Amino acid sequence: LLVCVPLLYPIVPPLTDLPAHMARFLIQTDGGRSPELARWYAVDWRLIPNLGADLLAQMLVPWLGLAPAVKAIAVAIVALQAAGYLLLSRVVHGRVSTSVLFALPLAYGEPFQYGFLNFTLAVALATLALALWLSPAMAARPRLRWIVFGPITAIVWVCHLAGWAVLCLTIGTFELVSRLMRSEPPVPALAGGFVACSSLLLPQVAAMLFLPASAHLPTTGFFLFHYKLRYLFDVLADRWVLLDVVSAGALIALIVVARRSRDQRFDPRLAAAAGLLFAVFLVMPAWVFGSFYADMRLLPTAFALAIIAIAPVARTRAWHLVTVAGAAFLLVRVASTTVSMAMWDRQLASETRVLGGVPVGSQLVTLNARPCADFAALGRDRDTH
Repeated sequence: LLVCVPLLYPIVPPLTDLPAHMARFLIQTDGGRSPELARWYAVDWRLIPNLGADLLAQMLVPWLGLAPAVKAIAVAIVALQAAGYLLLSRVVHGRVSTSVLFALPLAYGEPFQYGFLNFTLAVALATLALALWLSPAMAARPRLRWIVFGPITAIVWVCHLAGWAVLCLTIGTFELVSRLMRSEPPVPALAGGFVACSSLLLPQVAAMLFLPASAHLPTTGFFLFHYKLRYLFDVLADRWVLLDVVSAGALIALIVVARRSRDQRFDPRLAAAAGLLFAVFLVMPAWVFGSFYADMRLLPTAFALAIIAIAPVARTRAWHLVTVAGAAFLLVRVASTTVSMAMWDRQLASETRVLGGVPVGSQLVTLNARPCADFAALGRDRDTH
């Protein structure tokens, strides 16, 4: 509930890409009834792995209206992601480790601030699914788990393909590392892990067999490390560069110090999953099928898994300090995000007031002048889409 506070005041969550989502939601729920929209747009529904928020909007907009439905979806994404972090910590450690306090603000990571609703919804559901996979009830019944995760994986796949990939990578890593920890030889461990989580592949296999291939834009932009370095320190990018960089530095320092400390332990499964996601982030191109920020989207989850993996060996004074620091970190980030979103809300309300004087059906273009040296400002403006 606390993590959802920043979204309560704004009429519409001020996320960069959200106006584009809202325009699409309005068109698809209108269904051709408005001649001004039908003149230019038609909806052709197809089953593709990028429909999470669109399907929710299709259900909610007729009942709630456009703006309340979009706000409800955004709040739900943050709440589900925070709940996923808490449940994952509890399942892995037997209780909620207070290190998760540092992870909770990552629900507002850069992908969410950009307004990637389908992806962030898929990752939130994937985090909850990962916690369910590791739960004692599921772990004790692997055959039932295989069956249950067929439809669960299909839901994540429909929400967003990259979110499904995150689910496959993390669960696959967990299965492999768990078997290696039980001293299984590497090849049988790899084979057994693949069989155990093979139901995760069902939606993609079915799509390749039965759905027509979609046309895709190019995949390019490999090894753009100047961008990747920026993403690393902008994992919590919001409004104030210094605060965001210091916050990212604090997360990195926590992981490094905990890794070197004898008083803290890392869950090897979570740590391995975080390391794999970070490795994929390093080798992944910037554009995948024409979609930019493909690599950046993985960072908040990699950070979160590494942080959630931390737990104290004993309740020392140092760990009490970590707990207090985590609570302070969470409160500072929630407060700053709340203020920032309220400021964006007022700015956007002022800028869009002019639309009240524009006749319905008018053709309109808005030009937004950008400075040449805006590299550091990427993602910190909310009126460019």
